[in-house]
Amino acid sequence: MADFTGIFMIQLLLFLLAAGIGRIISKKTGQPIVLGELLMGMFLANICLLIPIDILLGMPDIFTVSETISEFANIGILLLLFSAGLEMDFHELKRVGKASFSAALLGAFLPLFAGFILALFLLPLVPELLLEGVSIYYTAAFFGLCLVATSVGVTAGVLRELKLLRSRIGTLILGAAIIDDVLGILFMSILISIIATGEISLVSIGSTVGIILLFFLLSLTIGVKIIKKASETFWLNQENLLFLGLLIAFAFGVFSEGIGLAAITGAFLAGVIIGQSRYARSLMNPLYVFGESFFIPIFFLTTGMLFKLSFFSSPLLLIFAVIAIVIAILTKVIGAGFGARIFHFSKKESLFTGMAMVPRAEVALVLVKIGIDQSVLKPEFASVILLLVIFTTFIPILLLPKLGKHLDRELPHGRLGRAAEEAEGD
Repeated sequence: MADFTGIFMIQLLLFLLAAGIGRIISKKTGQPIVLGELLMGMFLANICLLIPIDILLGMPDIFTVSETISEFANIGILLLLFSAGLEMDFHELKRVGKASFSAALLGAFLPLFAGFILALFLLPLVPELLLEGVSIYYTAAFFGLCLVATSVGVTAGVLRELKLLRSRIGTLILGAAIIDDVLGILFMSILISIIATGEISLVSIGSTVGIILLFFLLSLTIGVKIIKKASETFWLNQENLLFLGLLIAFAFGVFSEGIGLAAITGAFLAGVIIGQSRYARSLMNPLYVFGESFFIPIFFLTTGMLFKLSFFSSPLLLIFAVIAIVIAILTKVIGAGFGARIFHFSKKESLFTGMAMVPRAEVALVLVKIGIDQSVLKPEFASVILLLVIFTTFIPILLLPKLGKHLDRELPHGRLGRAAEEAEGD
């Protein structure tokens, strides 16, 4: 039997080869590259149910996501969000800020409320999902919470492929998705506090909100000024600039996790800050190549590998999951879409916004894990959320290219417009 290093290298080779095949399939069929990578991930995750290849090769678990591969995937989504922030037009973000907040707020509260009501009524019919001694209200609230956060990584990947990342509608969606994640983390902090103490702590909630707001405020004011000044003073070649950019992105990611946010939120914010400097244009292409050639495909492939045919073993669990998927899609489309419509976005733009906010992935998976660790959710809930993640990821990827055909794709003129076009066109 091969040692650990040998198995890891073979596994990495296998995953990259699968991602490459997925890309070829997507190109040949005119579909987004992300879709091909996700499909190949699903294929790899379930191939051993059909053919015992790992046994034949003498390498057990070769088709499972190891901890190291998982960390590569985490780096991939961090790079994707850093790149998305770098390409975002900050002035356009401020201009559509109210609309982004509106779409995020309605797109968060509606799934939270609907998920809570759904779980409250259906959980008694699915006893295998109920924990003994835990209030059904806590379990229902945590399940609703898992429906809140949008997958910024998947959404950013699709917007990039549709060349809408720096458009008005793309800025609205990414802004809303980031706010969505912040709201999800905030709701989680409140719920955990209530479960732990049995009461609502206004002091704890207020301090959490205050720290998050201060982090964003200082980053988008003092942080922008520092980076702008540095870019006007120091010239860096592409290698050193990429090194500096990654250093800042990871530093912001670590700090974000330290204050209770997701690392990807900090990476996105780091990208927005650097994007306002003269470094932005020179950093875009090397960062795009660095991420898209290795880490980002690993992220999408491993996301697809979350899907297991074994989820279908329990009919009641499957019924619960199907209803949850329908609720998860409708509440985002209606909530986020209406939030955009309030601020005079067209019906097509509002529908596109709602559909782009549908994908759930990284934050939903983190939330369900926290719920299990906090003894609020049973491990079986992971199967429901994983199935939901897969379907809420695939459906928008299939529909968004059709919905986006008649949207405004004009990129802003100026320092970053041409660079964004070059990066998106590669």
